[in-house]
Amino acid sequence: MNLNKDFLEKYNDLMNEDVESALNFSLNCLNESNNPDFYAYIADCYMTLEDYENAVKYLNLGLNNNCTNESFTKSLLGEAYFYLGNFKKSNEVFLKLKVENPNSFFVVAYLMDINIYLKNYDYAIELGIELLDSNTLNDNDTAYILVNIGWIYLKYKNLAEKSVEYFNKALKIDENLGRAYIGLGEYYYNIKEYTKNMNNRLRKQTWSNCKLYPVRRMKSNPVCFDWEK
Repeated sequence: MNLNKDFLEKYNDLMNEDVESALNFSLNCLNESNNPDFYAYIADCYMTLEDYENAVKYLNLGLNNNCTNESFTKSLLGEAYFYLGNFKKSNEVFLKLKVENPNSFFVVAYLMDINIYLKNYDYAIELGIELLDSNTLNDNDTAYILVNIGWIYLKYKNLAEKSVEYFNKALKIDENLGRAYIGLGEYYYNIKEYTKNMNNRLRKQTWSNCKLYPVRRMKSNPVCFDWEK
C-alpha cells in the first residue's frame, strides 16, 4: 500500500483499535514499498507503546533515508528524546523545528518544558512571551502558555506576585482553567491568605469542571505543574 489517504484511514482506525495491529500494518507497508515516509508511522506506534528507543531508531532511519515528511518525523523525534529524558537532544530537534515554524504552539510548548528541565527558566519564559506576542494562537493555547509562564514564575523564579499576573490573564480568557486556579491557590496558601482565592468567580466553579488542557501527547503533568520540583 502507498502512503496515501487509504493508508492513513486504515492506520488511524487500527491505532484506535489495537496499536500492535497498526504497527504490523505499517511495517508491512514499509516492506512492500520501501517508502521511507512509513518510518514515522512505525515510530508513532512505538511511541504509543512507550517504546521510545525503537521510536528513535525508526525516526532516524526515516531521516537518514530522505523521508519527505521531515517535519513530522522531526517532531516525533523531539518527543521521543523528551520521554527518554534526553533533554539536550530534544532541545536541539525542537530548536530546528522552531526555525521552520517559529509560531508553532506544539514546538514552543515542548521547548518551554525542556528548558525548565534544563533550568533555563528565563529562556523558557522568553519563548512563551515571544509566542504570545506573535498573536497567532487561539484562546485555549494562549491561556495555556500564560499559565505555564505563571507556574515558572511561581515554582522556579520565586516571583509569586508576577505569577498571579499571568494566572489572572489566563482566567480572563477561560474562567474554567483549572491549572490557573491551582496556581492561585498555592500562591495564596503560601502567603497564608487561605480564603482569598475563593472569590465569587471561583465559587461558581467545581474542581471537576476545571479544564486541564493537556500538552500534545504528554501522559504526565507538564513540567511546570510538577509539585516535586
